[in-house]
Amino acid sequence: MKLLDLDMDYFMENIAIGITESREERLSEDEYGYCVWSEQRIRSFLEDNLGLSKDRKIKGRIVTGHNEALFFWQELITKEILETPFEVVHIDSHADLGLGYLSWTYILDDLL
Repeated sequence: MKLLDLDMDYFMENIAIGITESREERLSEDEYGYCVWSEQRIRSFLEDNLGLSKDRKIKGRIVTGHNEALFFWQELITKEILETPFEVVHIDSHADLGLGYLSWTYILDDLL
């Protein structure tokens, strides 16, 4: 089985780099100065590159934190909707598991 894990920051022109996990609030538009892609550009990426369509809807869940996706996947496994092993296609504007981000410590120390 294959899962799509799509981080919405992919659809921004500028990437926030050097943000620590201790930061509780999201960056403000003034502080970050980001520019979100146009609806047409996003729709084109989703439909042309990922094969998504309003006609072929897929089930999913919107989450705020990356770790919430892991809990959703576990829920799907428990309900026998998702079989292991499975493949995750992760689309993101930056590497959450490297380059100074501390996500890997949570996964290794707390989650696993």
